[in-house]
Amino acid sequence: PAGPIDAMVGTFGRALAAATGSSPNRFAWHDAAAVGELAGRHGAHVKVHEGQLRITAASPEAYFEANEQQRPLSLAGRPVLERVGTYRQVRDEALAILRRGNEDPKAFRVSSPYRVIEIYRSH
Repeated sequence: PAGPIDAMVGTFGRALAAATGSSPNRFAWHDAAAVGELAGRHGAHVKVHEGQLRITAASPEAYFEANEQQRPLSLAGRPVLERVGTYRQVRDEALAILRRGNEDPKAFRVSSPYRVIEIYRSH
């Protein structure tokens, strides 16, 4: 986990956990060693592929609004945060993260690292 997109998603995850009284604990799918251990228990191996994803939009606000209207987690999470009265604050914090991470002062561009972990069984 790294970069402004991950930080923005994390902000919403923590807010949803607080609003629902749950724990934001997730399996560390980004951690090749953790995935390798899990795969090994099932006779599988892993191969790691690293990359960078360039995400662009007209502005940080345009990127956020598009995700706010289309991303399943946003659609499901917003009503929860609105019920507890924290949505506006979390939204403002998320937008601030996107603005700080923006690499293009005339639009919106961020570079987001990603990792694909291929799980396979050798025959």
